[in-house]
Amino acid sequence: MLNKLTNIRIDSACNSPSIKEHKSLLVFDFSLDIPSHQAEIHENTIKIIFSSVPLNMPEGIYKVLDGIISFVEIKQQGEDIVACVHLDFPSNFEVKTIKGIPSQFEV
Repeated sequence: MLNKLTNIRIDSACNSPSIKEHKSLLVFDFSLDIPSHQAEIHENTIKIIFSSVPLNMPEGIYKVLDGIISFVEIKQQGEDIVACVHLDFPSNFEVKTIKGIPSQFEV
């Protein structure tokens, strides 16, 4: 079975303690495992590159508008996925990975 990015989710229901602490929780779901990745921030954009993994969802812009994240842009570049998280203002971010089905990459 091929590993794929299958879904992107935002915890906007305030179920997560991080939302209550004025943080956004963006989750990338992968069908098998978290691929090799790199994440960096430039001004108001967090750029995440997932290496050697295909999209199993449409490329495009996904509006979030939660007061911290404006939108997320996802595209396939060759064998890699590039995700750009556009913020409303400069911010810090943390990455957490959870193995399972699906495996989750949290920002």
